[in-house]
Amino acid sequence: MSRLVNIYDADDHFLSRGSDEARAADLAVPVSGGVKGFTGALDKLVTEGRTFDRAVISTHGNEGLIAFNHEHITASTWRRLAGRGYDRIFPGYARIYFPGCNVAESEAGWAFLEEAAKVFLYRGGGDVFAHTTKGLAVGSWPMRAMAVLYNQVNPVRRVLGIAADVAVWAGLKGKIVHPPWTTVRGCLVMPGGIVWRRYEN
Repeated sequence: MSRLVNIYDADDHFLSRGSDEARAADLAVPVSGGVKGFTGALDKLVTEGRTFDRAVISTHGNEGLIAFNHEHITASTWRRLAGRGYDRIFPGYARIYFPGCNVAESEAGWAFLEEAAKVFLYRGGGDVFAHTTKGLAVGSWPMRAMAVLYNQVNPVRRVLGIAADVAVWAGLKGKIVHPPWTTVRGCLVMPGGIVWRRYEN
């Protein structure tokens, strides 16, 4: 049976509102306290014997990194976390998604994905992927500004007014949204943490 865990930065005002991913997940894991809070949450999942085959790790990101409460996790962080048993959370083939901005950009992005895959997918293999472009946290001021402009030029939105706004914001709040032309990069990994193939689309 397919099981999804959503791990998100609870110290971030927008992400902590509760995204669709968190509501749809079999388990939502809010993380407070930066990297120490993140590793503590993972340690707890291992101790409790929780297992999943899909994960969304929702944080802000940048080229080759994610951040919990402004503390960075990079490829070198993943290397330090190897051997802590986090692959027990994903005992079979699993897919892990990092929706933060620019996480997969450049060689640093590839290194981030490959090292994260070795930490989480060592036992069962799988797929780890992220974007090379900036996304927007729904509820942030750029997203609100775009919505206001969109409402001015779209006659349907003008007619529906506030009801449409409420429906759209309720469905998207807490999400990191990427434009449709974004590039997704990923790594397919075999058991043993062996990177079988990089892909981009």
